[in-house]
Amino acid sequence: MSRDPRTSPRRTASEAQKERGATQDDAMPAILVPVDGSESSHRAVRFVIGLHPKLAPLQVRLLYVHLPKLGAHTAVSDQVAERDAIAHAEEAMRSPRRLLDAAQVPYVSETRRGHIPQAIAHCAKDTKCCAVVMGTRGMGTTDRVLGSVARQVINLVDVPVTLVK
Repeated sequence: MSRDPRTSPRRTASEAQKERGATQDDAMPAILVPVDGSESSHRAVRFVIGLHPKLAPLQVRLLYVHLPKLGAHTAVSDQVAERDAIAHAEEAMRSPRRLLDAAQVPYVSETRRGHIPQAIAHCAKDTKCCAVVMGTRGMGTTDRVLGSVARQVINLVDVPVTLVK
């Protein structure tokens, strides 16, 4: 039985999602915000928080990427490296999570391992993010305009990238 939109009561977005069996993550557009604990990544989070009232419903996807361990591998050194990586990820995400919680902006967070620009691009594609918002420290040597990570991300992703200075 189909509904007549003129006589049917209005449904909220969450009611429509439930009706079609979608999860919150499926229906809500997501913006990927890579974080590394730097002030520039915090500025990117604050920028997205400022956009949220205009773009809601919107979910933020925080991403921390740690580099793969290089050198000789032992069971003990791998465990220590993994523990350190988890600790760094938690530290890098602590402030962004607090900011998002205080602003009541929905978010998910994840950690990936790999080459940072490629991991960001893969996450954006894998999770179907509609955009990437990231801070830039401009510490690369590429014309002193963009950092090397930002420049590589721009070249690797198929979605808009906003850089927050």
